[in-house]
Amino acid sequence: MRLIALTTVAAIALSGCSIGPDKVLHAGAGILTAATGKAIGFTDKQACAASLAVGIAKEVIDPIFSIPDVVATAIICVPLLLKTNEDSDAKAQ
Repeated sequence: MRLIALTTVAAIALSGCSIGPDKVLHAGAGILTAATGKAIGFTDKQACAASLAVGIAKEVIDPIFSIPDVVATAIICVPLLLKTNEDSDAKAQ
């Protein structure tokens, strides 16, 4: 999970798009949510869903709903959901 989180942060930091500190904070919140979920036994999909739920809940209480903020919060879902079956098989052994 640490490698996935670090890879996600590095991808955001090195991306060519202009992102402000707000999006980095959203990504950090999503990563922290997913990491906490994984630590208490969530599957990758459940950890992704938790990050997405946190992003949506945060935006619901904001005066203006921002889809880019939800995406930034749930960006951890990309590496979590794209993991190969080999990763899962290695953990099972």
